Amino acid sequence: MNVSNESLLNRIMITERNKMKKIAILIAAMVAVFVGVGGILPALAQVRDIGEMPSAFVGSYTLGVVLLTSLGASVISYAIKRRHAA
Repeated sequence: MNVSNESLLNRIMITERNKMKKIAILIAAMVAVFVGVGGILPALAQVRDIGEMPSAFVGSYTLGVVLLTSLGASVISYAIKRRHAA
């Protein structure tokens, strides 16, 4: 198929690229949430069972908190940016 309107073709390609980018960002965010929660929950279960956090779980707990905090901050900044753009 030959498209004579190059501007229309460029807009279609940009729209498809934006959809793929949004899907990739969504998948990365979901992975970050699962990894973050996966790091936090075992550490919290150990705290509940023995009353203190063992040193072996400090790293996974810290990683989980950092991932979830950075994800939350990026979602908030994205929402603010989108609100100003609209």
